Amino acid sequence: VIAAILKQCSGVKILATSQEPLHVAGEHVFRVPALAQGDAVALFADRVKLVQPSFAVTNENVSVVENVCRQLEGTPLAIELAAARMATFSLHLLAEKLSERFRILTGGNRESLPRHRALHATIDWSYDLLPERERALFRKLSVFSGGFVANQALAVAPIHEGADLLDEIDALSSLVNKSLLAVDLSTEEPRYNLLESMRDYGCEKLDEAGEAAGT
Repeated sequence: VIAAILKQCSGVKILATSQEPLHVAGEHVFRVPALAQGDAVALFADRVKLVQPSFAVTNENVSVVENVCRQLEGTPLAIELAAARMATFSLHLLAEKLSERFRILTGGNRESLPRHRALHATIDWSYDLLPERERALFRKLSVFSGGFVANQALAVAPIHEGADLLDEIDALSSLVNKSLLAVDLSTEEPRYNLLESMRDYGCEKLDEAGEAAGT
């Protein structure tokens, strides 16, 4: 539909959000980065005030707030879900319990789409959209802590009948395009990385698939 509109209406520009690039002529892709630490802290404080009006970031609690935001990796949805927990949690308890992020980051706005009410549901939605080849690669990549390069990814890539090296590179690229995998192109050799939430989810799926022991 977008391609048809752009073809027929030369003066129209479309701003869209999407899980991955649309791959239409003239598309300019802007990957939305994680929030910078200061912006993450500001968002957290703003959302906490909705459930705890007296809350403020002070010299006494700023280090804990920053720790929470670092654990949430600047992800806006995760920050909002964590802030909602402050209706019943202390700040220190929240920081401690984020090691169980999928149990803690739930209870989003009832007016939101179901996949936006819990962090696990959000990642479920993205994972379920993947073809099986990409799901398998995503699971395998969860074994890396601290990032990896392409050759390391290909070393653990699941072997599919009839697949070759380019097939696996395409699968890796597709995970980047779908924002399930981050890539740093500033170094001589591109370095890939899974956000900790994605890595935790991938490890969970790796175990469910019975593949953990052999990876």
